[in-house]
Amino acid sequence: MANELAGEKCTLDTKVTQLSGGQSRALMIADVACISSSPIVLIDEIENAGIDRQKAIKCLAKSEKIVIMSTHDPLLALNADKRIVIKMAELVKL
Repeated sequence: MANELAGEKCTLDTKVTQLSGGQSRALMIADVACISSSPIVLIDEIENAGIDRQKAIKCLAKSEKIVIMSTHDPLLALNADKRIVIKMAELVKL
């Protein structure tokens, strides 16, 4: 799954210290979606991760976990079931 999310592929022989930022983020998302037993996931600015964010969101949504995400991307935010809008450090809309 990590290789589907990241632009550059890694192999089982690739050391964690050799991963790019996008590969690391993709691996983390794959871990959270497939392996982790945590029912709640917090992701900060997935649009800056160097991964296919639409695929990542779909993977997380399929995992049936509560996903809390901060984003500056209004189109990505529109995909959410619920949104909290914060502007200039002030809660604008629930």
